[in-house]
Amino acid sequence: MRAAVIATAIALSLSGCAASVKKSNHEPLSVYADAKQEIIFSVSGSQWVQSNPEWLKFRAAWLTAMRSEATRAGIKYSDIGKAKRLAPYPATVVAVDVSNFRYVSTDERYGLGVMIGNAWVNSKATFSDWQTGEQYAERTYDTSSSAWEGVFSAMTKEQIQAISHEIVAEITAASGKQRYRQPHDAARQVEMSREERIRALQAEKGLSYEEYQRRYRQIMAD
Repeated sequence: MRAAVIATAIALSLSGCAASVKKSNHEPLSVYADAKQEIIFSVSGSQWVQSNPEWLKFRAAWLTAMRSEATRAGIKYSDIGKAKRLAPYPATVVAVDVSNFRYVSTDERYGLGVMIGNAWVNSKATFSDWQTGEQYAERTYDTSSSAWEGVFSAMTKEQIQAISHEIVAEITAASGKQRYRQPHDAARQVEMSREERIRALQAEKGLSYEEYQRRYRQIMAD
């Protein structure tokens, strides 16, 4: 009986409590349909943040978490360093800027309990199109552990895994819009009058207000 109780406690300590993610904006994303097939990811922070002795460990853990979440969702994953060596192509860029964090491992929490203190992550993610540079949206993602949860609270790796899951879920759930002026339509676009182009723009579905205004101003400027 005692062995069973110990085994249960160890299992719970390894699984931990689920990390709770606080997100600043719950409006659904709208991205180009052909850019939903790949995520190009980067994570950075200020010089002060990167001076944290745990930064390299923290960054490596986040890259691993994003890769695993993208793979689980069936989305191709690339880091920004690799993508920069290629010509721009359809993909969604997720650039995470970390404003603050405290790295605590599960082993540290299990060994020292509440004495080790809380783990937390404060970050902002910018979503944009790799091919055009168009920015879709920004979100802040914050997590923290609680001393009240004791050894079962979610530590840093679980927290960044939870944030990564939220980020990938945003992209998979995003509405897919079509790109404007595809190459094979370029000649036809030149021949169209301004009025025809405005009517075509008005008939296009799924555009955000900002994107509609951008395209409208472009038509009027031509």
